[in-house]
Amino acid sequence: TAAEKRLRLAKDYISKIKESTELEADEYDAAQIDRDLVAERLMTDALERTGKWSRRIADMFAYDIDEVKHMRVLKNGHRLPVTCVALTPDGRFVYSGSKDGSLIKWQRDTGKVLKMFPGQKKKNPPPDYNRGHWDHILCIAVSSDGRYVATGGRDRRIHIWSVADDKHLAAFHQHKDAITGLVFRRGFNHLYSCSADRMVKLWNIDELAYMDTLFGHQDAIVSIDALQRESAVTTGGRDKTVRLWKIADEAQLLFRAGASTDQHRIVKTMKEAQQLDSDIGTLAAQADSEKHNETLRKLAATESSLSETSVDVVTMIDEETYVTGGDSGAL
Repeated sequence: TAAEKRLRLAKDYISKIKESTELEADEYDAAQIDRDLVAERLMTDALERTGKWSRRIADMFAYDIDEVKHMRVLKNGHRLPVTCVALTPDGRFVYSGSKDGSLIKWQRDTGKVLKMFPGQKKKNPPPDYNRGHWDHILCIAVSSDGRYVATGGRDRRIHIWSVADDKHLAAFHQHKDAITGLVFRRGFNHLYSCSADRMVKLWNIDELAYMDTLFGHQDAIVSIDALQRESAVTTGGRDKTVRLWKIADEAQLLFRAGASTDQHRIVKTMKEAQQLDSDIGTLAAQADSEKHNETLRKLAATESSLSETSVDVVTMIDEETYVTGGDSGAL
């Protein structure tokens, strides 16, 4: 039965944990230490699955971001503006995408170009022509194990690249409009993609295979995020909805946006920021002073609030909490 199967899997799981925590029998009280190690491992796994596991590293973090020596400019790579960047989990490499359709792998420490995957000049290549994008690259995602890089673009294609071998692995053509977002499920090589075609698609990158399609949004999907659970959260732009997709349950939770922001509070905040800049005496504050004052006058002249007509970005803080932002200026 299903209950017996779950019990058997639980026993196998505990046995594997015991094997991984075994030491020499004469070094400790085996029974007691074994129970402690297994309990600690089970607790850690449970917290990791819920996104609540944390490890204390330090009491203070000293990092002066104002020093020029901490800043590095990666240049002499793309011919057109950069549209997206991603850092590998180990922090060694940076990947960047551009409007010229090229993907570049950079050495983070030295700023050196390690590999360039140029964009293709030929538009609408045949499906078996899998050598890169022929239009703007709009999004990049790196798998949590650092093995794969995924890129999506305005050409409706998703390309998969190998980090270790610096080579192209596959191209997916199932979306019908521009790819607007990509994210890997943490701890798994499952890729979630969203598109202006209003669909979310799931991919198994280990198998380089398509898995499923999720429907629900009434407008172009503009942002997606995911953590460790088998779920994802998306925003639908002008349909003013946020959807939490519970993939294993084949269900979704719908949240309707529509927040409003009091413009008089905005005016007050902007005046306070302007006064602070003036006290500091920055060149930027002096140069933008007149433009800033004009914006304040326009905001103060209207009595209406700023209503949210589009939800444009979403980020998950943990498995239970996420933050969205839209054109109302509110979070």
